[in-house]
Amino acid sequence: MWNTRRIRLDQKLPFHHRLLGGVQNSFGSPLANEARLSSKKDNGMSLHQCFKMWVWYWLLGHAICFSKFRLVSWSYMHFCPGLLCAICHAYSVDVLLCVYHFGVDCVYVVFIAKSLKHLGDMYLWVWDERLYMALIASPLILTFLIRDLKSLVPFAIISNFLLITGYFVILNYLFRDLPEFEHLHAIQPLRNFPIFFGTVLFSIESVGVILSLGRSMRNPKNLMGTWGVLNQGMIVVISFYAIFGFFGYWRYGENTSNSILQNIPQNDFFPKFATGMFALAIFFSYALQGYVTVDIIWRNYLEPELEDRYLQTVEFLLRIALVIASVLVAIQYPDFGLLLSFVGSFCLAQLGLILPGVVDICLRYEEDYGPGRIFLIRSMLFICMGLAGGVAGTVVTLQTLYARYPVVKR
Repeated sequence: MWNTRRIRLDQKLPFHHRLLGGVQNSFGSPLANEARLSSKKDNGMSLHQCFKMWVWYWLLGHAICFSKFRLVSWSYMHFCPGLLCAICHAYSVDVLLCVYHFGVDCVYVVFIAKSLKHLGDMYLWVWDERLYMALIASPLILTFLIRDLKSLVPFAIISNFLLITGYFVILNYLFRDLPEFEHLHAIQPLRNFPIFFGTVLFSIESVGVILSLGRSMRNPKNLMGTWGVLNQGMIVVISFYAIFGFFGYWRYGENTSNSILQNIPQNDFFPKFATGMFALAIFFSYALQGYVTVDIIWRNYLEPELEDRYLQTVEFLLRIALVIASVLVAIQYPDFGLLLSFVGSFCLAQLGLILPGVVDICLRYEEDYGPGRIFLIRSMLFICMGLAGGVAGTVVTLQTLYARYPVVKR
């Protein structure tokens, strides 16, 4: 069941180990997910637990009803008219989820196109990668027209199988002729942190897919728990991060490329095979990520306003428009590294750190936040982390995108 979470076998992990250094990043990537504030009555709070808290409140309906009521009361007393705050809070979550999963699809389009260009340059013709983006629009539309989440599960399973196979192919090259460990930098300048922050958040979390999965499960309680679906998926993802990122940086050091596929020998068959598998795997994952965007826009805003006879037509038009829009964004900004860093910094800093902290503060308002207000301190820490990392990552990424792909004014 955990396969539907879709493992993020992010090829940029070795590159981001180069950004922060081997020791700093080997601890930083897992700690970005497992950094804890311990207390006697609380086993700790982590990004993983922060996400679990958000999912749990959502599944229980607290985020919709109970927390909204308390947010209204608390914000009315302290800041501004509470109803307006609650409405803005609800809409902001929908917007962030839509932007995030739409951004993921944009990243996928860029990655697929670059992989196809890499293979096409060797075996066919030398085409611009933007042409490949335009060519894959039609196949992506066909998969995106699948409306049922259960029908997308086989695509997710195929995608995970291809990703894991490609992962072991790459590891085979990473373990060959490992250099001396002493030449690696244990710590890198902190100016590299903003882009790293966004990429790690992008790779760790898949908020909307998990929420949609939990809502569609026969027993939603199986999502949580000590050995629930979420924990199983996170164990696999964290283990992959620690191994793949560290050994990728150890093998190629300061020469680590933006994508690890650019480092492994291209004259062998297996690297080319792995490139094709990754492209195909991401292609099959496209519709699963886009499902969240359609689900929010359609169910919450469009479907209640339309007559029955127009429902299917408008939904298909919405799906086609989202695919075309993601392709156009990818054509304008064909750098999947910067795109995924922006999406992670802008959206997931809020969805994964800031908003769960705000919701937890609202829900615990009448409980005085535990002994020593440990829960308030915990939530405030994650809010501050989200603000600092999110703002820095977003600003740096936007500046870099604008410098590389300036908007030409006529």
